[in-house]
Amino acid sequence: QIVALQIRLQEIINALEKEKQVVPPGLYAELGTLYLQEGNIEKAKFYYGKERDTWPESKTLMEVLIKNLESRKQVLEKSKQ
Repeated sequence: QIVALQIRLQEIINALEKEKQVVPPGLYAELGTLYLQEGNIEKAKFYYGKERDTWPESKTLMEVLIKNLESRKQVLEKSKQ
């Protein structure tokens, strides 16, 4: 179900972007969270960044999420050494 939702959200976002329409608030963040649940930190950060850049009112929250993901990634990389 999560994969189906992720695919559908990606399709909706792609269609909106292709038509030069504004992606509604929260869709980029939701897609980022779905990627995070799958373990894809880079895609999660990418979509959190798009949410932040598209909707300035989400800036603080998105920056905190991105910062936390970067910290998490650094900890994981250090533990692999």
